[in-house]
Amino acid sequence: MKNVDKKFKGINITHDMTMNERLECRNLVAEAKQKEADDTLGEYLYQVHGTPGKMRIVQIKVRHSTLVKTV
Repeated sequence: MKNVDKKFKGINITHDMTMNERLECRNLVAEAKQKEADDTLGEYLYQVHGTPGKMRIVQIKVRHSTLVKTV
């Protein structure tokens, strides 16, 4: 899909999910957003990974760039 015409650039291909799988995905995304909001230090990102029926929340450590002050 990298080299398609400009009119097709906005098209994504995803798994076909049942209503229950969509509901599970929606709930997991909401839970991941809540976990990220509760992380007051901002150390982690929370994302939903996996195929329908096997989705899970993944915790990803955020790299913080250290600012070096030169004088």
